[in-house]
This record gives sequence, structure tokens and C-alpha cells, in this order.
Amino acid sequence: MITREEILARIIKVSEFELGLKPIAEIAATEQKSVEDLHVSDDLGADSLDKVELLLALDKEFEVDTQPHEHELKDINTIGGLADFYLKKIAP
Repeated sequence: MITREEILARIIKVSEFELGLKPIAEIAATEQKSVEDLHVSDDLGADSLDKVELLLALDKEFEVDTQPHEHELKDINTIGGLADFYLKKIAP
């Protein structure tokens, strides 16, 4: 079974690639936040199109279709929130 830590590591890897970011750990240090508390838009600079592309990439990474759950995703804005969401979808 996949762990939350493994999911978090994969989300970080995909986010850095899809959003063209420097290492997220560096961003967290600059923002003085934990990686899990980083806001996808405010701290990582993702606009609405970036967020859609990120979610599509994460769906592919975890082999899930989150489209039926878009209403849940609207309220998820942090890296940690994404980890919790995908953990529920792939390890219910």
C-alpha cells in the first residue's frame, strides 16, 4: 500500500516539473512554511490553467480520474491537501 509520504513526494516531483519550479523545499524555506502548507497559487505562483495542468498530471501519475470529484478539488489549495485527496482516491 502506498503511504502518504510517498504520495507527497510524488506530488512535489510532479509539481516542480509541471510548474517549472525550483525545488519546493527551497520555496517552503523562503516562505517560512512547511512544504505541506504551501499554497499552490499564492506560494507556487500557479494560475488557474497551471492548476488544471497540474491536476491532469497528478491524475496521470496516480492513475486516477478526479474529474467526477472536481467539487472536492475546488477547496484544496495546498500541497498537503492534495496529498490527502489523492491518498483517499488511491488507498480508500
